Order: sequence, then structure tokens, then C-alpha cells
Amino acid sequence: RLVSSVKESLGAQKEELEAAKIRLEDMLGHSSEALYLKDENCTYRLVNPAGAEHMDLDPDEIIGKTPSELFNDEDARKIEESDRRVLETGETLTEEITHNINDNQKHFLNTKIPQKDENGQVNGVICLTQDITRRKVEERRMETLFNNTKEVMAIIDTDRTVLKVNQKALEYLENSKEELEGVKLGYYEHLFPENKMKTLFDQALNGNKVNKTLEMKDKRGEQKIMDFSLIPILDEDDNVSSVLLELDDQTKVRRNQRQLEAIFNSSYELMALIDSEGEILQINKAIEEFFDVRKENIEGLSYTELNEYLKNQTLDSVYTKFIKNKYFQEMLEKDFHRKTIKMEKPDGQNAILDVSLKPVKNEDGDVTSILAEGRDITEMKSNERQLRDQKQRMEKFSSIVSHDLRNPLNVASGYIELAKETGDSEDFERAKEAVRRMDEIIEELLALSGKPEDFQKEKIQLSEIFRKAYSFVDADPAYEIRDDLKFQGSSSGVSRMFENLIRNTVEHNDDANIEVGTIEKGFYYEDDGELDENPEKITEYGYTGSRESSGVGLSVVQRVSEIHEWDLNIVRNTENGLRLEFLVED
Repeated sequence: RLVSSVKESLGAQKEELEAAKIRLEDMLGHSSEALYLKDENCTYRLVNPAGAEHMDLDPDEIIGKTPSELFNDEDARKIEESDRRVLETGETLTEEITHNINDNQKHFLNTKIPQKDENGQVNGVICLTQDITRRKVEERRMETLFNNTKEVMAIIDTDRTVLKVNQKALEYLENSKEELEGVKLGYYEHLFPENKMKTLFDQALNGNKVNKTLEMKDKRGEQKIMDFSLIPILDEDDNVSSVLLELDDQTKVRRNQRQLEAIFNSSYELMALIDSEGEILQINKAIEEFFDVRKENIEGLSYTELNEYLKNQTLDSVYTKFIKNKYFQEMLEKDFHRKTIKMEKPDGQNAILDVSLKPVKNEDGDVTSILAEGRDITEMKSNERQLRDQKQRMEKFSSIVSHDLRNPLNVASGYIELAKETGDSEDFERAKEAVRRMDEIIEELLALSGKPEDFQKEKIQLSEIFRKAYSFVDADPAYEIRDDLKFQGSSSGVSRMFENLIRNTVEHNDDANIEVGTIEKGFYYEDDGELDENPEKITEYGYTGSRESSGVGLSVVQRVSEIHEWDLNIVRNTENGLRLEFLVED
């Protein structure tokens, strides 16, 4: 019975052990982690499918073999050394190892647990292995980024211990890793103003990202402007496990930015920064003053909002015509556009702007915004017109000199020749008078070519000034003075005007009569010759109906009228001749 009882007991234990083995193998077969069981000789006795896959072998190719039969000498030595350590100490060992499997370097995290018999003696090693190759590659990539970024970076534990600093931190603080890592954050608080670090760090520990711009001193005591960030790092349970500190030195950028802003706002040119959608980002003080607007009311407005705010004021007109239309769109493709705009300012004054659009590009060459610049060239354009007018006057003056001096020069030459033949002193006096007249004409022309305020005016008599002019003309057409008038004017200028009118009548008509008289608020001059030309054009400089005429004479009439600020009306008279009416009173 005893023998039978023992046999039954042993049979039951054997069945239980077989069942346990089946359950264990089933459990290991479904595990995603690699598992290996080794005996005291480091020989593999059990391996699950995941473990065989890690080694890129079948389980039958692993069981019964030692590491030296499966790995190269160096890897096998390392594996057996760690196995022996567990067998000897009876303690669990965790380590990272690298194996070359089929010429591919792989990284594993091994946890080796001592296996003990029923007496507590270590008789084998249980090895759990995780393939961490992908994680190690990611860690190296992050390490490369961490150490090669331009920002100062540090990883800080929740107890404010600095766990890790990057290469930039070592350069910026001029310390070694041993000096910076493992110390409390308080070691650095002397760099920050008003001991703000603790308050900001507490915010990060509460899961909040902190972004600040701080003015702080570096190790040398130089004042710096830094972009400061604290970014909480969360664990799998979304709890803050550590904090990433970033410092970006913006001192040079911010100082340049401040200088550019100072230039932007102190410039006399109108300047605005506009984004690629047409929204006004920034305007300077010159625009505020020129358009009578406030920047806080303009900046940030879209076109629709700007239109609503300005209600068709001048800036709205400029924006519509020059910024919103095709010129702005061209900036997205071209480098520059320029245009002159005539406009009316809010105060009602006319202005001329020289406006240019310049693209602002990022590092990739993409247009991110447009710089619009405007220069008020109203005064410059006015000066250009004055210079152009002055040039035209000088050209007229040159022509008039040759035109008006020709007549007295002919008179002087004729009397000198006559005096040579007769010896009569009266002929010399007449020649002398002609020369005197030439000198007078030169003085008159100099005055006539100048500005109106340089032309001296006095009270003159219509009949007297006409007869004076008539006496200087080398001709004797019939004339009649119907009535008389006294008015303010330049004696020399009006005399020359009548001389040119009389000479024009004589040059264009063989036998003509001249009539001078008064009209309401002025006087008139007319002849009864034939007028084929357009009356409105005969006083234009260079216009003439005769090949022998220079086209200058009657332009003097126009100039004298302008200097005196008279209204000049030129028409045909009843005889189809010429009639000029001068309104000398307002």
C-alpha cells in the first residue's frame, strides 16, 4: 500500500508539473517581451518566440547553446560576465547592451533575475529583454538637437535640481558640466531680476507653460535681454516629472529692433507695414500727422474695417487705389513698385506723394509683409514747375531781346548812314535816341523777365503811354484814341506791350488803322486788318501767321498782362480784325 501510495503521489506531482510547464510555455509564448532562461553554465534552457525574434533565430537554434556560440567574442564576453555576476551575487541586474545582429547594431535593456531552487540556491538566470533600438535612436536625435540648438537649455527636476544642461549653456555660463549639473536652481537665481525664478518655476510645476522676456545679467555682469521659457515635461500619468528651461539671447535682435522702430517712427517719410493679406500692421508718426489719424485706430484693421473707419477719407482712397489693387498683388511676385499719387489731404490741401512698395521676406525668401513708403513731393514738384517756368521765361527773354532790339537797331543804323551823307546833327541825335531806346528796352526786358514783385508800378495815362510807344515804332499807321483812362501799371512794361501790338499790326497788314479806347473796368486795342489766325493762340510763345515773324511779339502782351494780373480777352472785331481787351480793375 505504501509503495502504491508513493507511486500515486509522484504521478500526481508529475502531472501537475507538466500542466504548470504547459501554462508557463503558453504564457511566455504570448508575451511581447523577450524572455530567456539559462542554467548555472549560462546555457540557454528556455526562450520564448519574442526572444528568438530579437536574436533573429529559431528557438531550436538557441536552446542548448551558450552566448559564445551565438554572439561574437566581445558581445559573448559581456553577456556571460553579467550572467556570472547574477549567479554569484544572487541580485537582480539591469543594464543596457548593444549587439551586432546580422550586421545591424541593436540596443537592448536587460533585466536579469536570479533563479533559485527549493533550497534557495541560485541555479540559473531569468533574463527579460526589451529592444530599445528605436528609443536610443530617438534619444540620440534629441541629444543632438539639445546640444546644437542656439538656445541655452536645461532639464530641471521637480525638486529644482538641474539634471542636464546643453552645450550652449556651458558656453554661455562658462562652466563645466560637473559644475552646472546636480546643483539646485537657486545657484542661478542671481542671474535673474527680483528672484522671479521660484515664482515662475512653481507655475511650470502646476503644468503651465511660462514665456517671458527678461532683462538679466550674464556671468560678466553685462545686461542681456532674454526670451525665457519653462516647459513642463509630463510622465505617462500626465504628471509633471521635470521642467525644460530655455533661454534665448535676444539682446542684439531687440536692440536692432528698437533702433529700427526709432528710425521708423522718427522718419519724415510716411511708412506703413502691411501683411500679405492687406492688413495694416504698423504705421509711423509721419502717417498719423499727414492723414490726421491715430495709430491705435488704424493698426490691425482689415480693409473692410479700415473702409468703415475712414468713411472714404483720403487714406481710404490711397489704400484702395494703390495698396489693395494689382500693385499690392505684384509685390508677392516682384521686388519693388513705385507710383506718384495726386491726392487731397484731410485739411483740403492738394498733395503729391511718391509712394513705393517693398516686399519684406523671411529666411526662405517668401514675402511675409509689405513696407509701404510715401514721400511728400508737393513742394519739390512746385519748385520743378517754377524752374520750368523760369527756363521758359529765359528762353522767351532771349527771343524777345533779339526781336525787340531789331527795330531800334535798324533805326540807329539808318540814321548813322544818313548822317554820314548829310552831316546833319539831327540825324546823329535820332541815332542816339534809337540807341538810348535799345538800352531802355534791355532794362525793360530784364524787369519783364523777372518776378511780378520786381516790376515797379505807378499811375499812368492810357493816351500818353500809347503815344510814347507809337513814337518808338519805325512806322506810322493811322490811329485814334477814342477816350482816356488812368490806371496802375508799369510804364515801361505797358509801353513795350503797345510797341509790340503796333508792330504786329504793321507787320501783318499793309494798310491798317488802330483804335485805342476804354471799356468798363479797362481799355482795349484793336485794328481793322485781316486776322486769319485763331485769336486764342496769337499770344502763345512761338505762334505766328507770318514766315518773317518770330512768334515772340504778342507773347510779351500775355506776359505783361500776367505781371499786372489783368484779365486778357482776345477776339475778332467787327471788321474781322484783332481786338484785345484788358480788364485792369477787380
